Amino acid sequence: MNIAEENINIDGFKFRGMDLSGDWHIGNLAILKVPASPNVKPGYYISNKVGMPFAYAVRPETIGRCTGHKDEKGNFVFEGDIIYCHFPDSPVHGKSLISYLDESCRFVMAPSPKFIKTLFEENIKSSVVVGNMFQNPDMLNEIMLKKEIE
Repeated sequence: MNIAEENINIDGFKFRGMDLSGDWHIGNLAILKVPASPNVKPGYYISNKVGMPFAYAVRPETIGRCTGHKDEKGNFVFEGDIIYCHFPDSPVHGKSLISYLDESCRFVMAPSPKFIKTLFEENIKSSVVVGNMFQNPDMLNEIMLKKEIE
């Protein structure tokens, strides 16, 4: 392995999506606009651990990119996750939604609709994933209803 390969966190290039049964899958993302074969119809797919590209058909609205960072428990953090930040004297203390801003090509944490902070590894190391916006709409509503950050 060369130095360039050692510095790349390959897990940071993974995606997560939920299938129609409600199970989560992590792997590479494939988007098919036309059938790949009689058995593989157009749709969104996550690969399995051995690299089979069309292993799991997933719901497109649940697809999230991996940030490449792990929380304090060692879990990878994905776009759409809700984290709890342990920063008592900071505006980002409490729950935040993890999002990706295409226009600035960065992951952010949003503790309210009016405040966002660029996601850095040091933010995540003191945080824990407590849910996600798809399975925990009550947590998402709690974040969205915050008026302002004190």
